Order: sequence, then C-alpha cells, then structure tokens
Amino acid sequence: MTTLQWLAGSYAGAAFLAWLACACIFGLWIGRAFDTRRVPPARRARTAAWLIAAGAAVFALIAVNVVTESRLVLLDHAIAQALASHASAAWLRALALLTMAGDRAFLFALGAAVLAFLLLRRRWADAGFWLAGTLGASGLNVLLKHAFRRIRPEHLHGYTQELGWSFPSGHATGSMAVYGLLAYLAISAMPAAWRPGLTMAAAALIAAIGYSRVILQVHYLSDVVAAFAVTGAWMLGIIRLRERALASSGSR
Repeated sequence: MTTLQWLAGSYAGAAFLAWLACACIFGLWIGRAFDTRRVPPARRARTAAWLIAAGAAVFALIAVNVVTESRLVLLDHAIAQALASHASAAWLRALALLTMAGDRAFLFALGAAVLAFLLLRRRWADAGFWLAGTLGASGLNVLLKHAFRRIRPEHLHGYTQELGWSFPSGHATGSMAVYGLLAYLAISAMPAAWRPGLTMAAAALIAAIGYSRVILQVHYLSDVVAAFAVTGAWMLGIIRLRERALASSGSR
C-alpha cells in the first residue's frame, strides 16, 4: 500500500471536513465578491470574467489529462483503490443518503418547484434565467459525457449503482447549478446578515455531494473537480447576462 492510499483511506473523515471548510471559505468569498450592495458592477464583471476563464482552463487541463491518461489518471485510480479498501460501511451508508440530494430526479423536482414559484410570482425573466442556468448546465454535461466517454471507477460495495459515463460528474454539475443558482436568486430577498450563511451553506452542500461521489466510488476526483469548474463557468456566464439585462432595463 502506498503512502497516498494509506492517507486517503485513514483520513477520509478529516479530508471531508477540510473539503467542507474550503468550500465554506470559497462560498463566503463569492458572496462578498459579488455583493451588489458593496461591490461596483465593473469590479463584479472583472471578477466574473477571471473566474470564467479559470473554470474553463481548469476543465481543459483536466480533460487533456483524462484523454492522454497522464499521471492525473494514475492519481484518480490510486484514490479510488484506497477508498475501495478502507471506506467503512457506516461511512458509505451515510454518504449514500447524502448523495441523493444530487440525484437527477430530486433536482428535477426541486427545479420544477422553483420554476413554478417564479411563474406564479410573474417573474418571467428570472424563470427564463433559471431554465437557462439549470437546463443549460445539464445539457452541457450530457454533451461532455458523450464526448469523453470515460468509464466509471469500479465500485463493488453496492450502496449505490450508477450507469453511464463518468466525466464530468452529473451529480456535481446538477447540484452546483440548482443549489448555486437557487442561492443566487434567494440572496436578494434575505436580510444582509443572513447572506454569508446562505452562500457558505450552499457551497458546503454542493461540495459534500461532490465528495460523496468520490467516496462512493462512482466518480473519480477529477470528474467532480472538472464538473465544478465547467459548471461554475457556465453559471457565471448566465449570471452576467442576467445582470447586464437588468442594468440595461434599469431594473437594478
């Protein structure tokens, strides 16, 4: 057993907490960087442009490594093998429940409920924004899966079963699009003191679902990171289009 495999197996719980902590910090930073009350539009636009470019670059880098089966792929396999050998049954059961928050059926039902709410409130522009953000991310994920056709890691524990291609993760994409855009829409209606908590909670939930996919061995780590990168770029692009439309119409 390599040192990497031993660490991955022995410190899965600690790694989960560290992963969530990083997600919370990033969520807090995102909330502050795009705070419409304190950050000028031009600065928000520059930040979004840099993040979109960074997301696209991260995805492209991972994609090239996946296609060429470089050392990144070897790292993916080493982590998957370590988790297959050392993840406890209780840990797997807990994460099998958590990962359901990113299931396609659940996210579709939640997305339909949000859309119905927006339509009932006659928020036509936000309804269109919601559909473009969520369905667009889903469609992009399907296209990328069929373009790369990466086989999933072997998972023999039986706590969850998945079909289809592995790269990039559909659960990571769906959870980031739905929960991320929902937090974006909800934040404007919340008291200022609650907003940091909302962005951190959304980021933690999205990160936890992504982590569960790796521990459950239905995705490689690079599948999840690539999904977050490309979906984040897509979301920011849609958000920028919405804010430009609002600014040009004088609604903000």
